[in-house]
Amino acid sequence: MGSLFLARVITGFGNIIIMLICLQAIMSWFVSVFPNGVAKFYSVLCTIVDPFIRPFRKLTMRFAYSVGIDFSPLIAIIVIEIVCRLLAVIVLSV
Repeated sequence: MGSLFLARVITGFGNIIIMLICLQAIMSWFVSVFPNGVAKFYSVLCTIVDPFIRPFRKLTMRFAYSVGIDFSPLIAIIVIEIVCRLLAVIVLSV
């Protein structure tokens, strides 16, 4: 019973981080037209999400400059999903 709850917490945390990364990525396209209050929310959102994206941004920096698209949020989402699933399987198998 306890391991199922822990697996659900891990999965839920991963899903929340993934949703925040998606929201931040979408908001980044329109950040210049936001009113001041929404821009402050975007700033807080970036503060929360950046620690998850920053390692992948360093890896894709050279590629992003040549193509003009930052794929680090996509890579972060894939890695977070894999890690959360692996952790949930490990917790359930114990």
